[in-house]
Amino acid sequence: MKKNAPMWIMVGIVVLLAGFLGFKAFQEKTSPQPPVQANFPPKGGEKQTTDPSQEIKEVKQERKKSEIPETDPEQGEIFVEGEVKAVDVEKRILTIDQHMDDNSVSITPNVAVAKDAIIQNKESDVTLGEIKVGDIVGMILTKDRQARAVLVNF
Repeated sequence: MKKNAPMWIMVGIVVLLAGFLGFKAFQEKTSPQPPVQANFPPKGGEKQTTDPSQEIKEVKQERKKSEIPETDPEQGEIFVEGEVKAVDVEKRILTIDQHMDDNSVSITPNVAVAKDAIIQNKESDVTLGEIKVGDIVGMILTKDRQARAVLVNF
């Protein structure tokens, strides 16, 4: 046993040192590995350029949120709510499963969306093509039962 004592002491020191370094890296929440960088060489002897015009720039486009006039019952308008079952962008038709309550007016499941209809989610105006099956929509329908406004996941 005494012959192996120096070896066991060395093993103990290595284990303690490895544990300390691992704990230190965990505490600092950093990886002991350096970050990976991709530096690809130019193809076929081409010169590598740092021309600023060739840099990719991120452009953030702000989307507006239009004001939607309130439902006007005196003009025959109604507000309906339902779950989207289908979207036909070309024909501008939303098929919905209408949510009903005691005051709801029943409508046909296929609702035409006016060309100038305001369509928006919680943040901004969106397009008809951005409405997905399963979305919950609220719609203001004109007396002709055409949607003039669609609120998505409101």
